[in-house]
Amino acid sequence: MIILEIFSKRNKVKVILDAGWKVIGENISLSEPDAEHFDAQLKLFYFVSVYYATVYQAAVAAGMSTSAAHYLARVQTKKSKVEMPIVLAAHEVFAAPDDEKLKEYSTRLSKVVESIMSTVASGKPTADETETKASMGELYRYFRQCGFSAAELISGKI
Repeated sequence: MIILEIFSKRNKVKVILDAGWKVIGENISLSEPDAEHFDAQLKLFYFVSVYYATVYQAAVAAGMSTSAAHYLARVQTKKSKVEMPIVLAAHEVFAAPDDEKLKEYSTRLSKVVESIMSTVASGKPTADETETKASMGELYRYFRQCGFSAAELISGKI
């Protein structure tokens, strides 16, 4: 049934996803003053988790069930050229993590992306670009402050 649901709503999801990713993709902040010291695998993890949330929220906004939306997000992120252990670790962010910091990151990520995607799906002009950039920048700073290590995230020890 999930596959039928995805196929029946794929065009609507694509329109919302394309418009939403344009807004989010332009405002992903991966550059901070000391970013060159920040692990490349962690940046990829962050990027994949943001993309997962974007696909998920686009699917929900298109009227998909949460199960179908999660399935679609997993499929789409697995199609990326990012190493599979990083992709699978990013999936865990949305699978009710036990770690409090990871759970808080998941909550913040979901709220930021949901806000942007619901605006996009409604057809209204997106929020002020400065506000969107600030929200995405704050999310990235929070992620960095959590102090995750790539090894912990990829091994599932968090």
